[in-house]
Amino acid sequence: MEAANRELRIDEEKCRGCGRCVEASGGKVIRLENYKARASGNGRLENPHLLVAGCPEQAISLIDFPLTATPGGFSVAAEMFSAYFGKMQGSSTSPARVHSTEILWSWIGAFLGIASVSYINFNLLSQSDMVMVIGSFGASAVLIYGAINSPLAQPRNLVGGHVISAVIGVTCYQLFSSQLWLASAMAVATASAAMHATKTLHPPGGATALIAVIGSSKIHALGYLYTLVPVGTGAVVMLVIALLFNNIPSHRKYPDFWR
Repeated sequence: MEAANRELRIDEEKCRGCGRCVEASGGKVIRLENYKARASGNGRLENPHLLVAGCPEQAISLIDFPLTATPGGFSVAAEMFSAYFGKMQGSSTSPARVHSTEILWSWIGAFLGIASVSYINFNLLSQSDMVMVIGSFGASAVLIYGAINSPLAQPRNLVGGHVISAVIGVTCYQLFSSQLWLASAMAVATASAAMHATKTLHPPGGATALIAVIGSSKIHALGYLYTLVPVGTGAVVMLVIALLFNNIPSHRKYPDFWR
C-alpha cells in the first residue's frame, strides 16, 4: 500500500472562530488568527480525526498526499516544493451566491452610506478646504453593508481601523515625504501591523493610510486633522447608517460585537 502524507485543511468560509479545534489540539497544530482557525504545523496529533469530528461547522478535513520516493536528499526538496505549490491549488470552492434580496439590501445600504458622506463633501464642505469622502470608504461600504457578519466589518474595526491607519499614514508622509515609495510602503505595512495588534483589522484602512501619503495637496494640507475629517467623522457617519439600515430586515442583525 502506498504511503501517504496527511494534512489538515481548514475551510475559512465555514470556520466561525469558535476555538474548539485550538483547545483540542492544545495549540500544537491549529491556532486562532483574525477570528479564523489556521494550521500552524508546530506538531503532530495522534488522532487528527478527533479535530475533524469535533468541528461544529465541519470546516476541518484531512487530505492525503502520496509520498513518492526519489533518490538521495532530492526527495526532501521535492516534497517541500510539492507542498509549497500544492497550497496554491486551494482547498475548497467559492461560496454559494447570496439570495437576490440580500444583494438588493447590500446595494441600498452602500448607496445610502456613500451618498451621506458624498453629500456632505460636495454640498456642505464645497466652499472649504475640508473633504469628507475618500476612496477607502468605498471598500468599507462593501463590508459594512454587504458582509455585515464579517469580523472585519464590525464597528470596532471600521472606526478603529480607519483612524489608526490615518494616524500612521500622516506620520509616514511627514517622516518620509522625500521618498514617497518608502512612505507608501511603510504606511500600509505599519497600518496592517497596528490593526492586527489592536484587533481593529479593516482592509480599507490600508487604503486610508496610503491615501495620506499619495493623496492630493488638499489631503496633505490637513495634516493630522485628516484623522478626524474626513476619516474619523466619515467612518462614524457610515457606521450610523449601517446601524439604522442593516437592522431593518428581519434576517439581518448588525453588529455582531462592539468590543
